[in-house]
Amino acid sequence: MTNWGTDDVDLLRRISMGDHEAFGLFFRRHHDFCIRYACRIIPDAAGAEDVVQDVFLSVWTGSARFQAGRGRAVTWLRTIVHHRAIDHIRRSLKEKSTSVGSLHDLDASASGVTWPSPFQEVWTAETVLRALDAVNGLPRRQQELIVLAYFRGYSQTQIAAATGIPLGTVKTRTITALRALKRTLGDLVDDRD
Repeated sequence: MTNWGTDDVDLLRRISMGDHEAFGLFFRRHHDFCIRYACRIIPDAAGAEDVVQDVFLSVWTGSARFQAGRGRAVTWLRTIVHHRAIDHIRRSLKEKSTSVGSLHDLDASASGVTWPSPFQEVWTAETVLRALDAVNGLPRRQQELIVLAYFRGYSQTQIAAATGIPLGTVKTRTITALRALKRTLGDLVDDRD
């Protein structure tokens, strides 16, 4: 290792100049964090790993875009992971939506299966994308709780244990987040709850 500094800002500067050693150090330093963060959003480990590989490719090719004056390197990295993970979920939903369309070619009447209409499939995919955008628009603290509760299936007690946040705070943030989502997605929410 050269005698240059090894803080993240310096590593990113060196990576932008093609320094493989700096990239290796940055990768080793942040890979586990990126995997854990991607797994909070993406339910399957293979998908999270794909996203993280894509993130580090972006770091290698785009480290010159990092601006130290706008925030910490780890915040920049987390933002990239977050956006790539959401993009991954959107692509997966679109792929599932289009692959279901090919099932309409089967003889549904023979199997007794009723397939959703193309309109229903598109409406469902658009609804999911709107919900993801709404969750994405929440403050990070609330977003994390909603992802854990509704995308990962954690109870509020499990969320408190996993995050170290007091249970009362988890409940308060969840209620606040759900109210914000209800305002954003009002036409999709049943008012009886």
